[in-house]
Amino acid sequence: MQPCLPQNEQNLSSRQQALDAGRAKYTFCYTRFTNVAMVPVLPDGESPGAEWLALIAEKGFHVLYNAARVGLDFQPAHKKEAFAAKVWHFLQTDVADVPAVLARDSREIAEGLDKNTRQLIETARDLTAGGIHVFINQMTDRMLHGEVSGHAKSLTDFDQLFRDIKKPEGLADWQTDAAFARLRLAGSNPVMLRRMDQPDRRFVLDKAQAAGLLGADDSQEAALKEGRLFVVDLTSLDGVQGGTFPDGEQKYLPAPLAVFAVRKDKRFVPLGIRCRPEQRLWTPLDGKMWTLARSSYNTADGNVHQAVSHLATTHLVMEAVILVMRRQVAPWHPVRVLLEPHFLGTLNINDAADTSLCRPQGGVDAVLSGPIAVSRATAEAGVTNWKFNGSMLPVWLKSRGLDGEQLVDYPYRDDALLLWPAIRTWVGEYLSLYYHSDTDVIGDTELQAFARELGSQDGGRISDFGEPTGSVQTLEYLTSAVAHIIFTAAVQHGAVNFPQYDVMSFAANYPLASYAEVADQPVANPDAALLAQLPPLDMALFQLELGYLLGSTRFGVMGDYDAFADERVAPLLAKFRHVLSAIESQIVDRNSTRTPYTTLMPGLLTQSINI
Repeated sequence: MQPCLPQNEQNLSSRQQALDAGRAKYTFCYTRFTNVAMVPVLPDGESPGAEWLALIAEKGFHVLYNAARVGLDFQPAHKKEAFAAKVWHFLQTDVADVPAVLARDSREIAEGLDKNTRQLIETARDLTAGGIHVFINQMTDRMLHGEVSGHAKSLTDFDQLFRDIKKPEGLADWQTDAAFARLRLAGSNPVMLRRMDQPDRRFVLDKAQAAGLLGADDSQEAALKEGRLFVVDLTSLDGVQGGTFPDGEQKYLPAPLAVFAVRKDKRFVPLGIRCRPEQRLWTPLDGKMWTLARSSYNTADGNVHQAVSHLATTHLVMEAVILVMRRQVAPWHPVRVLLEPHFLGTLNINDAADTSLCRPQGGVDAVLSGPIAVSRATAEAGVTNWKFNGSMLPVWLKSRGLDGEQLVDYPYRDDALLLWPAIRTWVGEYLSLYYHSDTDVIGDTELQAFARELGSQDGGRISDFGEPTGSVQTLEYLTSAVAHIIFTAAVQHGAVNFPQYDVMSFAANYPLASYAEVADQPVANPDAALLAQLPPLDMALFQLELGYLLGSTRFGVMGDYDAFADERVAPLLAKFRHVLSAIESQIVDRNSTRTPYTTLMPGLLTQSINI
């Protein structure tokens, strides 16, 4: 059906019937995540297709194969041969139809699959019946295979958890300050920095510290005045009691304040961390105690990433947009036609998040420091605090002081700023086929109904949409709004989702839970203290598995739309794809002169939030 605006509709009754059907099918529930607009149950037609399920099943088998090989590695020497023979017999007799991924190196994979893991193999094989909900729940419920347990005896134990799943590239220098600083600019959560615009009594370096960290010709005062200091303030987490699931061991959620600086030589470096507001300031001059502080910071950052940067401000805000769009805008409205490919799979994966990963005693409860009630409440607050207009990339960068020249190498920002205008140009040219003036925008009754309901308390509960709030008056604003929706679904989600494998699957680098507090004074054996602070091996392996599953599953590619019914769109889409290809080449060129950052390469971005 040819797209058309409601004011140009020839069959008003059919259009009204479609809108009525959408409002009946997509209703609001505010109790799954409190005060967040979601569907009460997954509607018909939202379950994933066989191709997506097959991709998840393939990843699931890699998880199983990796766990089995890890199990063999950690068996006592005198049990290895018997263990291998037992499982080899199991594979030959009970799992004759496993995919090639389990069949290769068959002698080596015979490594101690217990009955729970056998059940998981069957679950993975039958994913088309159970879906990702069953798969994730089974992964969580086995906790873990009985193959590894206890805290690591050395950092190399964490490397041994990568067998069939390969340790991500780019982690060779993970223990350095340069790598720690780079995570703030090109890691899994590159959206936490804010320029420091005034002195902060919580962070004061003495002259010796400033000289050692910034250089003899620099000072904290000069760096502040020149806009070269940046802060991440996570002290609002203070007072949160850590969780104890799954094995009763107490976890701790740090509440750090961290400050970073751009030195005069342009290097971006960490200056110091307070792990809690009342504790002392640790700096890179404090030897191995600084390593403990860095690890503590990454734990807090990871908990905020999972609840806010990832779940709240991509997955959950997009669900509200999808629901209101499908309730208030007809299926053949040109805006909805453009956006539907960016909605594919989102309601399904959000349903899985609510019922599987984020359930009590689920995956999030297991791997994060905070108990599940805290993680969910943090996500809920993240949605409430998200501002539609304020989170548009150029506005957001400016509001946080990240748009200046001080940060000369900020890969997330720099690559995102290639994609934002490309998306906006594509959207603007597309919309201009249907809207010839601002009058057409104002007269679009469905668009205005969308704007009103998106922000209403009995609707989407998304704040700060419109011009003024609750209406759309210009084609200029509509272009930015639609581009922002696409950017959130494709680019922003890609930025925070896929590094879950690249960065977060290696728990020694990015522990999602702390199992000890950082001492307020130097300790006699900081190496042992770090190992006690890091997750035990079973939780490190589970963090690896979740990071791999969620961070390496790519379904659909940005710009890969099906053919549009309106033939006028084809040359515009061809132009957009050409621009995306040019951006890909530009990022490749950038990576030849910087530490490579591939996360926002268009060919690695998915069209929608479907994992």
